Amino acid sequence: EGWESFLELFLFERKAEVKLLALFPIISFMHNIFKRFPRALHSDKELRTSILKYFSDDIKPATFNLRRKYLKAFLDFLVRENVIEKNPVDFILLSLSLICFSFFMAYSPFRN
Repeated sequence: EGWESFLELFLFERKAEVKLLALFPIISFMHNIFKRFPRALHSDKELRTSILKYFSDDIKPATFNLRRKYLKAFLDFLVRENVIEKNPVDFILLSLSLICFSFFMAYSPFRN
C-alpha cells in the first residue's frame, strides 16, 4: 500500500482526538514530505535516509519542532500498524539531545 492509504487510516484515528481543522496542516505536511521522498516507505533504509535528509534542511527551530511532531505521530502510527519496524524520528531526538548536551558541556560556564 502507498503512504496515502496509511495517511487516510492515520487521519481517521486522529479525528477522534482533534478537531477537523487541526488535521489540515498534517495532511499538507505529509503530502509535501512524500512528494519530496516518494520511495521513503519502500524500505527501512530509504525511510531513514529520507528522514535524515528532511531534517537536515536549514530551518528554524519552530519549523523543525512542527516537522518532528507531525512526522513522529505518523511514523508511530505506522509502527503500531506493523508497516515499519521502528520510528527513525526517535533516533533523531536522541542524536539532537546528545549534540545539545555536548555543546552545553563544552561551553558551560560551570565546567572546571
